[in-house]
Amino acid sequence: TCAHRYQRLLFPNSPQEARDITGRCYMLSQDLSIDSQSDEDGGNWKFCDGRTRGHERFGACQQGLAATFTKDYHYVIFGAPGAYNWK
Repeated sequence: TCAHRYQRLLFPNSPQEARDITGRCYMLSQDLSIDSQSDEDGGNWKFCDGRTRGHERFGACQQGLAATFTKDYHYVIFGAPGAYNWK
């Protein structure tokens, strides 16, 4: 499941306060829980972290606007439209 409008708050309660709309996805087990023993389950699917902030490059990537698996279920594919200079 994904939250494509998930925001990371930076410098809270200061004049430089900012929000990056990075998005975030979680892989859940069949029973809709997170299996801590599984390498796939959990919330570490944050490929937007570390990108240039804001609209430069893909700092506002909104990971999780769409998500699917490949036909063999070997890979998960996330949609992340980004904002590469507002293209």
